[in-house]
Amino acid sequence: MTKGFAYALVTVGVPYDADLTNAMEAMRAAGESLREDPKLKGGILDAVEVLGIDSFGDSAIMLQARIRTRPGKQWEIKRAFLLRIKQRFDKEKIEIPYPTVTQVHKTAD
Repeated sequence: MTKGFAYALVTVGVPYDADLTNAMEAMRAAGESLREDPKLKGGILDAVEVLGIDSFGDSAIMLQARIRTRPGKQWEIKRAFLLRIKQRFDKEKIEIPYPTVTQVHKTAD
C-alpha cells in the first residue's frame, strides 16, 4: 500500500474457438472507457495493458490484462473493468464460457 502505484489485474476466459484478437481488442476498449469515466480516471495512471494468453483452462482460454492505478484504487478499478469487459463482450457477442457437466443415466434392460 505504500508504493506509488498498484495494479488492477484481471483474467477473463473466452471460448477456444473465439477470435482472440477481437477479444483482446474488446478488453482494451473496455479499459479505455474507464479512463474516460470522471469518477474513475483519477485513480488510473496508465492505459490498460492486455498481456495476452495467461493459461489454457478446461473450458476456456484465459486472457489477462492489467491497469496501473493509484494505491488502494486497484479493487474499485478492477470491479469497474470487469463490468465493462462483460458489457463489451456482450456487445461484441464474445462468450464467457463456464464449465458444464454432462450426466449419463443408465437404464435397466
